[in-house]
Amino acid sequence: MIEYLLKGLFPGKYKNAAVLQSELSAQAFLNVRDIRGRVLYTKDGYVFSYIRVQPISIDLLSNSEKNMLINNLSGELSTLDKPFKFFCISRPVDISGLIDEFMTLYASTADEVQKALLEQEIKLYKHFALSGDTIVRQFYMVIWDRMADDAEYALNRRAKELVNKFRNCGITSEILGEEQIVGLCNLFGNPSCAHIEDTNVTAAMPLLKEAK
Repeated sequence: MIEYLLKGLFPGKYKNAAVLQSELSAQAFLNVRDIRGRVLYTKDGYVFSYIRVQPISIDLLSNSEKNMLINNLSGELSTLDKPFKFFCISRPVDISGLIDEFMTLYASTADEVQKALLEQEIKLYKHFALSGDTIVRQFYMVIWDRMADDAEYALNRRAKELVNKFRNCGITSEILGEEQIVGLCNLFGNPSCAHIEDTNVTAAMPLLKEAK
């Protein structure tokens, strides 16, 4: 799946591990040449665009509504004449803020019934936090093309068309910008960023050190 995410974010060109020096920047190690605007440029001459697709709960739909959604989505995507990849990532959710809010409410109320209910909720969410069960699944679509004079324009047009297709089916989606693409890359290339919900992402990757 990952090779389709960035086509070579991990290019598989590790022909000589001895080439790695004591400190090698990940930019030199990976297949990413640049990230500008809504486009990722690879060293092997491709441009990529990424679309985040918001999930919907099909459990809330009737059987007829499910069939209608399937038919509409199939009809919209059937007109695509170029390849794309669809994948999802599970990442933990930080619920410490919610727990702190419940604890503040618990300390500020004098109602014993409210205290009992809040105490149960606090225990429940603390259990979720400790067990690692609080995760959210994020869905992405990847499109790409060969680098050319009008490649960025054509790729951006395709991305906008996909967003419109999802909108026609009642599904919300958005094209990732520069910082969002860097954040997505970090989910794969920098595990320490996987749990971060909101951060000021800079266009930099971690350093790789030579194994002792």
